[in-house]
Amino acid sequence: MPAVHRGIPSAKPTMTVKWMCQHGCVTKQQHAATSARILGAFLITAGVMHFANPTFFDNIVPPWLPPSERFWTNISGIAELAIGFGLLKTTTRRHAALAAFGLFIAVYPANLYMAWDWRDHAMSDQLVAYFRLPLQFVLFWWALSIARANALPVAGDVLGFQKRE
Repeated sequence: MPAVHRGIPSAKPTMTVKWMCQHGCVTKQQHAATSARILGAFLITAGVMHFANPTFFDNIVPPWLPPSERFWTNISGIAELAIGFGLLKTTTRRHAALAAFGLFIAVYPANLYMAWDWRDHAMSDQLVAYFRLPLQFVLFWWALSIARANALPVAGDVLGFQKRE
């Protein structure tokens, strides 16, 4: 039997996440766990890079933050590693996702400073710096969606995590 996409039969089924969830191939819990693992891997990679190439990160830390740029590079690298590993473990995933949201807010001033500081760089560098600004909002949403997917069923509705019937 051919697959049907928007009422039109087609030989090739459309394999979107929504379609897979509706047809039982992938549950919402599996999708949420995969999403958390991807964000966790992203944060672990970023955390490692803070120590592999600290000069890059030192240069985007606003210089007026005490005590030093390297201090903030190391602290954010440690935080990214801890949160990334927390996202990989089911029992700590919700708290790690909320911590990721907080971290993304905390590092936003570095992205703003980078966009301002790189205003005289090559256009390609400027585009990277400007792209990081809206990307941060995607990361805010991603972290909160992981926290929401891992909310406790009896938890309070402080952040709107409970579904309304």
